[in-house]
This record gives sequence, structure tokens and C-alpha cells, in this order.
Amino acid sequence: MAIKRYLIMLFLLLLTAYPATARKNTSKKNVEAIVFIDSAIPAQSRLVRDISRQLYFSQQLQKKITVTFIDIHRAGEIFNGPAHYLQDNNGVWTEKYRPSEIPALICIKNGKAMYKKIEKPWEIRRCL
Repeated sequence: MAIKRYLIMLFLLLLTAYPATARKNTSKKNVEAIVFIDSAIPAQSRLVRDISRQLYFSQQLQKKITVTFIDIHRAGEIFNGPAHYLQDNNGVWTEKYRPSEIPALICIKNGKAMYKKIEKPWEIRRCL
């Protein structure tokens, strides 16, 4: 009898926990910003650091947008912070998105990609 009562309580606990986890998953970010840079150019390295600093100090901005930096320089500087950072050693990302100039900003919102030129760190908000 005690086992049956335990299983019922466990079932009810799991049942009440499921809607709470389902709600958390509905608040996914639907805006992604992909920034192509060449870290050998000091101004573009500074752009990466400034955007990362904005994301670090703005939790609200972090919740709204996912930023990925793709460095086309093979032996580029290594960055860290709230944004994702990839080195495109094989040219896979460059071939996929084909940016016409560097630095390039590609905003992906609701499955649609839009190309934009980026020069200032605040321009990352144009994706929102």
C-alpha cells in the first residue's frame, strides 16, 4: 500500500513539474547574429571585445540574441565571453554565408537571414 501511495505522489510531482519545464523551453531566443571578422585587424578585434562587453553587462540583451563571431584569420586571436567564437580554418562558414566584406553581420530572425554591414558595437542591436 505504501508503494502505491509513493508511486502516486511521484506521478503527481512529475505531472506538476512538466508544465514548468515546458514554459522554460518556450522562451528560446529566435534571433541569431553571426559576425564575420578578421582578428588580424585591430579594429575588428576591438569590435569583438566591445560586443562581448555589451553582452556581459546586459543580461536582457543576452536573452534576446545569440551572437557568434566567425574569424576568417587562421592564426587569429582567441576571444572568450558570452558570445560564441569560431575560427573558420576550412572556410566552411565563409562558403555557407559568403560575406561580401569583413566585418559582416548576418541576422537570422524567424528563419530568415539578412546581411548587414557592421562597424560599431551597438549595430548588433539592428538584428532585434
